[in-house]
Amino acid sequence: MMASSARKRAESGYYHILLVGAEQERMFEDDDNTRKFLLTVRDCKRISEFTVLAYCMMPNHVHFLLKEGKEPVEQIVKRILARFVHWYNTKHRRVGSLFRGRFKSEPVEDESDLLPMMRFIHQSPIRAGLCSRLEDYQFSSWSEYTCMPWLTDVAFTDALIGRDVLNTFHKAYGMERYLDVSDPSKSRVSDEQAITIMKAITRCSSAAAFQRLSPANRSKAIRRLREQNLSLRQISRLTGTGITAVRRIAKEAQDSLLPATGI
Repeated sequence: MMASSARKRAESGYYHILLVGAEQERMFEDDDNTRKFLLTVRDCKRISEFTVLAYCMMPNHVHFLLKEGKEPVEQIVKRILARFVHWYNTKHRRVGSLFRGRFKSEPVEDESDLLPMMRFIHQSPIRAGLCSRLEDYQFSSWSEYTCMPWLTDVAFTDALIGRDVLNTFHKAYGMERYLDVSDPSKSRVSDEQAITIMKAITRCSSAAAFQRLSPANRSKAIRRLREQNLSLRQISRLTGTGITAVRRIAKEAQDSLLPATGI
């Protein structure tokens, strides 16, 4: 049996953590499960004294951006999972692992990377087509930056970055790509899924409505639809844009390093 590779360490103590449900189990579609997980994190935070900069609870996985406290990241995650999995298995009368393999992590060595990573985490529901605005998603730390914080250390982030910079940066659609779920089911998007994604990203319910957008916003939307793995033909059909134009815009986006801003 091949030995597990050593986890990359962060001298800074900052880590982006990814937890994925075993067999892509969607354990966080239940609000009670989601709240219990976050409460578990809060309880463990008091013990381990780590700092939470950002999180996002997706239906079958979790993103966390944290800074180690008096315990290393392995002990932090072990403590959280031991408590939550025991509660979950008891509630649902199941046994065995709930999450897939070892948790994944990527170290953050430069504080300048924290802001793009926070945006990447907060925009996870938008990329997945679950919402079109950050404030429309309930179970992410963005709500704590705009309302009452109870888990996220917003004061820590405010001192590090500043709320105005954070808000302005999050209004733009991020092109950065960090640790995320590799979901084979995303290799092809069904027409039903494509319609949902199109409405979430463009806020248009028809090709006619899409064509009333400005040319610049149509191009931005087409790039974002392509990022969600919609085929060129699906994009052409849903937006009423010729296949040649869709292909050209998609190619320009692939060749360009410029970020696509929100519509």
